[in-house]
Parts: sequence; C-alpha cells; structure tokens
Amino acid sequence: MSEPMSLHSLENMFRCCLKALLPFLREFVYSHLQRCYGPRYKERLVRQPTDASAFLGIAIEHWGAAFRAHAPAEVKNHLFTIKEVRNRWAHDENVSDEEYRHAISAIRLLAKKIGGDKAIAAIDDCSPPPGKECVCPACKTKIFKRCPWGWDAHAAYKCSGLTETDPEARKNEFRMRFPDFFRRD
Repeated sequence: MSEPMSLHSLENMFRCCLKALLPFLREFVYSHLQRCYGPRYKERLVRQPTDASAFLGIAIEHWGAAFRAHAPAEVKNHLFTIKEVRNRWAHDENVSDEEYRHAISAIRLLAKKIGGDKAIAAIDDCSPPPGKECVCPACKTKIFKRCPWGWDAHAAYKCSGLTETDPEARKNEFRMRFPDFFRRD
C-alpha cells in the first residue's frame, strides 16, 4: 500500500505532478492534432485518451506529423522521460529517487513549454510546503510532523536507512544523500 499524499514522498510528488500536468497535456495534444488533421482529428485515435500516459503516448506516436513543426525538440525528450518513469511506476518496477526527481523536473520543463506560468503554478502545488508533515527519505517509516524538524536526532540515532555508525557521520550521510529534503521553498 502506498503512503498518503500528505507525506510527500517523491513517488507521491511524481503522481501529483503528473495529475497536475494532465489538463495542459490534453490541450497541447488535442490542439496539435487538430491543427494537423482538422476537425475530425479524434477519429485518428484508436481509443479516446483519459490519462496522462495515453496523452504522452499519442504525442510521441504522432510527433512527426503533428508536433515536430510546432514544438521544440526538447519537448519530445521530456515526453519520453516522463512516459518511461510513469510506465515503470505503474507496473511496480523499481524507480529510484533520482529518477523520480528527473521525471518531476521533466514535468516542470514540459509544463513550462506547453502551459506557461499557469502550468508551472499547478505543478508547484505538488511540492511540500515548509512545516508540513513528510516522511524520512532514508528509512521511509519516520513521519516528521513538521519538516524538517527533528531530522538530525532521527538521522543520528534511529534511522534504519543509513549505513554509518557514528552519529555525526550518520547526519552527514543523510545531508549528502538527501539534499532536497532541506529545500522547502
């Protein structure tokens, strides 16, 4: 069972960002298909898309005909990055924190390209605000009631996700492995 959205794990942030991207992705895909194929563009689709995965797939599949001439090449790269992580996540394959961060970054960059500041604002709503509860990124069991308060004592003495034995070395390991944990702006 996955953890509640309020705990802001990278997986949940990715899911939230993907959901926030959906209306902008839908508009982007439909507008480009209509420009290319005319008012009956939906007839070219095998089935009507309902989720981000389907819209990502359509954009990739129709890239040459409908998107290449009107969208920057980096948009295609972002589409592939997001779709790859989304598919691995959806099929319960292992996705590392680094890969989630990369995909979240790709979602932000894609959102900026296809939806501007309004899309970025929607994506940014998925980031945990300062002082809200969050889960320890190392052991994934400790819930901090106000992030990042208490991280140092937890890292020094209790966290099962760290390998060092000395309390100061454990805190350094935590800082080095999870620098984003402290970025809450």
